[in-house]
Amino acid sequence: MNPEYTLVTTDYMNISTLGIGFSLFFYPTFGDLDNDGDEDMVLGEYSGYCYYFENTGGAGNAAIFSTNIILNDYLAAPLVTPTNAGIHIAPSLVDLDRDGDLDLAVGRRNGHINYYENIGTPASYSFIYLTNNLGGINVCEYWTIEGYAVPQFVDINGEYNLVVGSKTGWLYLYDDIEGNISTNFHLVDSTLDNIQNGTYSAPAIYDLNNDGRYEMVVGNARGGLALYKSADSSVIGTMDLEIASDIRIYPNPAKNNITVEIENGQTDSALQMTITVHEMSGRLIQELQSNEPKVIFNTAEWKRGTYLFRIKTEKGIVSKKVILI
Repeated sequence: MNPEYTLVTTDYMNISTLGIGFSLFFYPTFGDLDNDGDEDMVLGEYSGYCYYFENTGGAGNAAIFSTNIILNDYLAAPLVTPTNAGIHIAPSLVDLDRDGDLDLAVGRRNGHINYYENIGTPASYSFIYLTNNLGGINVCEYWTIEGYAVPQFVDINGEYNLVVGSKTGWLYLYDDIEGNISTNFHLVDSTLDNIQNGTYSAPAIYDLNNDGRYEMVVGNARGGLALYKSADSSVIGTMDLEIASDIRIYPNPAKNNITVEIENGQTDSALQMTITVHEMSGRLIQELQSNEPKVIFNTAEWKRGTYLFRIKTEKGIVSKKVILI
């Protein structure tokens, strides 16, 4: 399967003529909300509302979105509004609680994500607001309250991973999501694969050509799309287990020094390291490359807290948290 794309229109479904939204800032997400075999559309817009477009085209046919309504919650009130979510929202339909119907995660201007559980049925949605801080996610830089979170959930071997776009353009990767909706997700990486094509990144991830590997399309504020191809979807985001087990970061907790070491002592090209260190806010602290099996960081001037060490070799990437006391 080799997909090809031809420009059909620059105004999909004539959305610009519908009189919705502010300045035509839209984020779409798709899913079958009425269990009729075709994918409906939920459109987030700059002012803070979500609009529901029912697809009446039928399974296997071209989509037909002939009507739209403001998406309401189970109390018939607008699901997302400027007052309860802020502006510039980015919705994502996903069965986050694995109960067979689609829930809704909504990225927000403040860098957080709202979560609305679907308490209805696969054929009749009914959303209830649960939290404005899903997973403890915050993609703001430490000096600002604007993050512009754009969430994209990916199911890898039955476990969700989450990639979040941000105002800075960096992509954040989270795991430890399954059965963990009420507590914090684990931040794996705040600069995923060092991808940064422009500010206001917006990722979309799917196996476009059915080859068992995910593709990722990333939009940004200046226009254009970047296309990335992953490793096999069964190992995306992981490192060769033998190499990962050989990488040690110690002591943890640490005080004045932190050591990153490849324990087997090899220095061949496959084990040359690129090490980046970030605060949990995402701010880059240090980045270096090394051909040596051991690297020592002087942390005496670093402030106390948790740091994310990301070690990349030709065999993959591993990320580990270190606490500085």
